[in-house]
Amino acid sequence: TKISGKLARGTSIGLLQAETGRVVGNVAGEQIFGRWTPAGDRGDSTFVVDRRVPIRYRDELEPRAHYTVGRLEQDFRGGRSSIGFIATEVLRDLDSPRLDSTFRREARAAGIDWQNRWSDNRFRFTGTAVWSLIRGSPFAITSAQRSSARYYQRPDQSYLHVDSGSTSLTGGTANAKLRFDGKSGFGFSLGGSLVSPGYELNDIGYLTQANQRTLLVSGSWSMPKPTARLRSVATEVVGLAGWNGGGEQLSRTANINLVALLQNNWGAFASVGGRLRGLSGQATRGGPAIVSSAARSANGSLFTDSRRALSGSVSGFYFRTQFGTYSNGGNASLTWRPLPNAQLSVLPSYTATREMAYLVAAAPDSIALATYGTRYVFGALRQTTLSIAVRAATRERLVAEGELLAESLTRERERSRDRAHGATFAESGGLAVARAARSRLTAV
Repeated sequence: TKISGKLARGTSIGLLQAETGRVVGNVAGEQIFGRWTPAGDRGDSTFVVDRRVPIRYRDELEPRAHYTVGRLEQDFRGGRSSIGFIATEVLRDLDSPRLDSTFRREARAAGIDWQNRWSDNRFRFTGTAVWSLIRGSPFAITSAQRSSARYYQRPDQSYLHVDSGSTSLTGGTANAKLRFDGKSGFGFSLGGSLVSPGYELNDIGYLTQANQRTLLVSGSWSMPKPTARLRSVATEVVGLAGWNGGGEQLSRTANINLVALLQNNWGAFASVGGRLRGLSGQATRGGPAIVSSAARSANGSLFTDSRRALSGSVSGFYFRTQFGTYSNGGNASLTWRPLPNAQLSVLPSYTATREMAYLVAAAPDSIALATYGTRYVFGALRQTTLSIAVRAATRERLVAEGELLAESLTRERERSRDRAHGATFAESGGLAVARAARSRLTAV
């Protein structure tokens, strides 16, 4: 069910409700019968398999679910100001212990957003605030606490703890931004955001990382009036810093952007940036945080007039860290419009990456005190991706799409050397994680 519209006095409304049915599928497995042998001289025992019996049955794979989204927005001052509200709800019918331990029973969120412009629209203040709540079995909520979005189980922090008996998780997020654009072309932005550790939207939205705070500062200039050859030119300097809820520095980045548009609607974009050392709680996948190394990056693109019958673009990007992790590549597009409502596009793409601190294994080790009783082994991971997409479309709908994807994934040839490198990487110098010694592992 979908209802949307806008009333005469500037009130916009929207309502979306959807239901998905149960999904039942065939499950194939086996039942193993065997016995444990008595312990030998070494004190260990062995399980001996006597026979395996194949089993097949039908089981519920996805529960019936109900999704609801409601939206209300009111304009003021001729659209120069507005305030909006949104609410979402997900309810699932969990009829078995297995489904109850896999899925969350309830997920709700409610939020508010606003924007206000003044002084001939040269100042603009925007912001949002959202609250979330999920409910489910202790196993489902524990999985949310331990997920890659928050990692409550990190051994080197004390402000978050896994509560294996909890049946709910709640959190929130808020952000605000002030933007000024002067008559002379100069402008600036000040912004900040906060995401609490328990914030969760993945039942009806998309969230990759909770538990972070960011601060943004930027200054910009744009050409006030076009010239005989240039339609517009703009440049911006942006600084961004991030922390987690415990006050640990996650990132510090800065970049300079430049975009120019000619009178014939051809244009170019360029950006260069850098990153200082920060902290990453993701590389060990729930283990202690490690230091992310400094990095530099650049990207640029050229594009032609998209209104022409034949148009295209080409772009490239470069990223490299202090210790050799990199991501380089390029994209291109060529679009032909034989008719006003039809087009054919070819989009090739190439990317080559190398991750120097890919987690290979994590094993308990009582003497690895600096890493809280676990040994983390890292290796290098290389990946090359080449893709070509061909798309034919009309204004009404996409009528054809073909894609050729060639992908190769390689690791270092000598795995033993990778593992040795990883072990040395985790132990050498002052790179070991030890909160008491105030040192960290260094990622790349």
